[in-house]
Amino acid sequence: MSSNVVEESHILYAQTVALPILAFPAWMLCIPPMVWQLSQRNIAVGSLILWMIILNFFNAINPLIWAQDNMSEWWDSAGLCDMEARIQMGAVVALPACAAVLARRLANVMNTRNVRLVPSKRSVIREIVLEIGMCWIYPAILMITYYAQLSTIKYTSKSRSSNGRFAKLSKSSLCRIN
Repeated sequence: MSSNVVEESHILYAQTVALPILAFPAWMLCIPPMVWQLSQRNIAVGSLILWMIILNFFNAINPLIWAQDNMSEWWDSAGLCDMEARIQMGAVVALPACAAVLARRLANVMNTRNVRLVPSKRSVIREIVLEIGMCWIYPAILMITYYAQLSTIKYTSKSRSSNGRFAKLSKSSLCRIN
């Protein structure tokens, strides 16, 4: 091989350069609106922004860790991949749940039959508990369930391989399940 021929495994793709460059400022620019929304007790909007910050942070660090196609040089991601998979699974539920709570809140504002200029303390607490439950507790339950199910598969069962024999699941194959 000549010195000016680049090996196929060491090609750096444009998206592995562009994604961290765009994702880091994206999640950093989301922090001030999130803080302001949470200070105004807009839990659904603040939670929606926080979930997007978390996902953008993953989009920023993953291309830096796994920038090339050479899997033999990849970091095995012990722990990081497990954590990301569970958080992403929670985000799958949390983002629509936050949007649903936000839509419910907007529907309550637009309701002309039941106008409350000054809500009671009990109704305010009930709304806060509902928003926290939908935006954080519901996704947390899913993440715990996903953890219990995946750790059962990961450590006790076997998977059938393409040739019909049973093969033990490796961490790297479980990392790519989601």
